[in-house]
Amino acid sequence: MAQWHSNTNENETISEDETLVRAMVENAKSLSPRENLENAVMAQKNFMLIPFDQSVGNGSRDRKFIDVIARRSEDIKNNRDQRGS
Repeated sequence: MAQWHSNTNENETISEDETLVRAMVENAKSLSPRENLENAVMAQKNFMLIPFDQSVGNGSRDRKFIDVIARRSEDIKNNRDQRGS
């Protein structure tokens, strides 16, 4: 699988959108093709059509996916901020 790299360098601030995308890519690497397609539909509905909102989601599966991506996104941002300090 090809490795995905950001266009930002280590000293630049990372956007919330980029951390969400990074979190989704990391999540996708551990899932089946079917799960990835289901998550792509949820991502389209919950992240791309409206601004990201953790309170959005229909049902427990959407809620779990949103929570996982939001937590990992925050971890990515915090790790990047710590390296930049």
